[in-house]
Amino acid sequence: MSVPLQYAVHAYAWTGRWNNDALELIEKARQFGFDLIEIPLMDIEYVDPPAIRKRLQEVGLGVITSTALQEMQDITSDDEIIRRRGKEYLLRCVEVSAQLGAKSFSGVIYSAMGKKIDTIPGEVYWERASTILREVAVGSHRASCVSQRSEDLSGTERRCIPASSRAAPSYAGCRHDARRRGG
Repeated sequence: MSVPLQYAVHAYAWTGRWNNDALELIEKARQFGFDLIEIPLMDIEYVDPPAIRKRLQEVGLGVITSTALQEMQDITSDDEIIRRRGKEYLLRCVEVSAQLGAKSFSGVIYSAMGKKIDTIPGEVYWERASTILREVAVGSHRASCVSQRSEDLSGTERRCIPASSRAAPSYAGCRHDARRRGG
């Protein structure tokens, strides 16, 4: 089954920060003929999923998301607190991406953007990044779960619905390709 090619524009083509003042860029992307807009999550506290999703639906535009880890979110850091902060941030990004109905979430998520080290990344970097990204992938599966009313007397239960049977994107199918050099 072939998937039609879709074209996206990153919101940073037109703005330096995403917030509700940038919602007009969704219409702009559609007017320019794009199929999707890439919403940056670097300033996630300004991202308003309900407002964005509503505008996307009104305009008929798809969405993808991205981010770049900063030094204080570096999942390869020697500092466990910084690694934990990075993991929590990535899980929040996945949650927001699911709320937006994003088809994908990507970016510089394996280490801090622009991180300078004195040597080629060794096993410890690969292990730290792959461990946390694996945990985020599991969290992305949870984010793709939806609440549904059960037909029996048990009330509402939370369960995962296969991607093929619902409109929302499935992050359960995320690929984790943290490959080791030379392996």
